[in-house]
Amino acid sequence: MIFQKLIKKIRKKFQKGFTLVEIMVTIAIIGLLSALIFVGVQSALASGRDSRRQGELSQVKKSLQAYYLANGNKYPTTALAGISLEEDNDADGDFTQAMKGGGYLPKIPRDPKHNVEADYSYKYIATTTDYYTLCAKSESKGGYLCVTGGTGVALEDDAPMFGSWGGAVFACGDIFSYDGKDYNTIEIGTQCWFSQNLNVGTMINSCSGGYLGICSNAVPSQTENSQGSSCVSIKKFCYNDSESNCNTYGGLYQWDQAVCGSGVEPARGVCPEGWHIPSDAEAKTLEMAIGMDQAQADATDWRGTTEGDELKISGACQGRSPCGTSGFDALLTGYRNTGGPFYQLGSATYFWTSSQPGAGAWARNFWNNQARSYRANFGKTVSFPIRCLQD
Repeated sequence: MIFQKLIKKIRKKFQKGFTLVEIMVTIAIIGLLSALIFVGVQSALASGRDSRRQGELSQVKKSLQAYYLANGNKYPTTALAGISLEEDNDADGDFTQAMKGGGYLPKIPRDPKHNVEADYSYKYIATTTDYYTLCAKSESKGGYLCVTGGTGVALEDDAPMFGSWGGAVFACGDIFSYDGKDYNTIEIGTQCWFSQNLNVGTMINSCSGGYLGICSNAVPSQTENSQGSSCVSIKKFCYNDSESNCNTYGGLYQWDQAVCGSGVEPARGVCPEGWHIPSDAEAKTLEMAIGMDQAQADATDWRGTTEGDELKISGACQGRSPCGTSGFDALLTGYRNTGGPFYQLGSATYFWTSSQPGAGAWARNFWNNQARSYRANFGKTVSFPIRCLQD
């Protein structure tokens, strides 16, 4: 409409004649309008290409699931850096042979701009057979469009991927999606933490016959259960065998399950890609960011002054102050004992580290009637919550 009115004015002017200034102003306006139209068209084209990318990523995801089910619950693997589907297809690489040659994906898709800019590519990363991440660079949204599959995946559909295939688009304080759940994150000192307990895996009953307050090995229907150490099929306990408690307080994990049997610290374990279960040293770094000194952090038993209260959620300190000031928001989750019963919901919480000084493993403990933080070596068959720390 604006353009049409301008043309009418120009036609009238043609009958009367233009001054040089008027001609120059008119040319400038036409140029500006043309630029705006061009930008609008390019934006629409970029959104259209992103829609195509999302569709093709979804199609590859379906094909990968078919491959997974037909090949013993395993996905095609890659090196750490991943592969470009376009380049793999051109070279008739391993992914192309597995997916196209096996009939799972008749045609390997190509990013709409791959022939124009090599940075636009479908990137597939699967360092184990258990899970994968498949991403494309987004034109209209910035960052990356991604689909994932398997156990222990890092990202949900269309979530922001790690920019430039390595430098994080994610900023601490953003919500991080993992295995269908959203987690708040918080920067404390130099570290970025989940500010909620991890809740991943399938709930198993505390005892084979269900939780009845006490589980006894003397009763066949009440033998204690073990989670194992597999990250392919992660298992969790929920307080009093109630899934709703996991939704509120997070899962409770035995140490071997938490680290997936890893003897390396820090261990990724059941945390998403790019995150890990903190080492004992990293837990000390957290406490020192709140106010402990090195000597206090290195001690055992109750240490520090108010660090435990500051790491709890607000309102969990029996009226003491400061309380809940760090943003770590530790809930008083209780724990599962080795024999099966659950204890201390509403009065205490514990967190595993991935460090093992001997037969046990280091953990932290906060109580509602104690302002300080407790550090001790606990037996690995008790079940505690998990907090993930960014790599």
